[in-house]
Amino acid sequence: MTVSMFESVPSGVAFTQSCALDAVAHNASDAFSSVLMASRFKPEWVRELRDRLDSFRNLPQNWDSYGACRPSIASLQLAKQLLDVIGEVVGVDPPRIGTSSAGNAAFSWELANGRNLDLEVLPSGSMRFAFWCDDDDSHDDEGTTEYVDKIASFLTQWQVKPNDCGRNNRR
Repeated sequence: MTVSMFESVPSGVAFTQSCALDAVAHNASDAFSSVLMASRFKPEWVRELRDRLDSFRNLPQNWDSYGACRPSIASLQLAKQLLDVIGEVVGVDPPRIGTSSAGNAAFSWELANGRNLDLEVLPSGSMRFAFWCDDDDSHDDEGTTEYVDKIASFLTQWQVKPNDCGRNNRR
């Protein structure tokens, strides 16, 4: 099965919900390009969030009464592809989803160990992100990336290193 992901993703193996995921990088013109995956299982939350992203297509211009842009179809489609990939990563919880006032799909994760990730999927295929720890700003990072593996790294670090943010799992 061929699934679109971000351009220039390094080749390698990651563990997914169902099996090892062989990622083969290809050069392509758009940011979501061909990556071959051997996978059969998607968590239920992926389907539910994909359906919710589809429902955002119906939001009109100014949906928030503060001048928000109508959601970008390209951003919503790319966000659904990102959900498919992130849903395959072992230990990743579902994000909260919505749209930004700029009309882009937006994801947000808050974990019990004080790590947070906000992500906006741009129509170009890039992702704008902000990563922070509630009690320790030495791990904070923000920027724009086209690499799903960078986002997956933020998400899986939460599972592997629960005390990294100085919170000692107080939450």
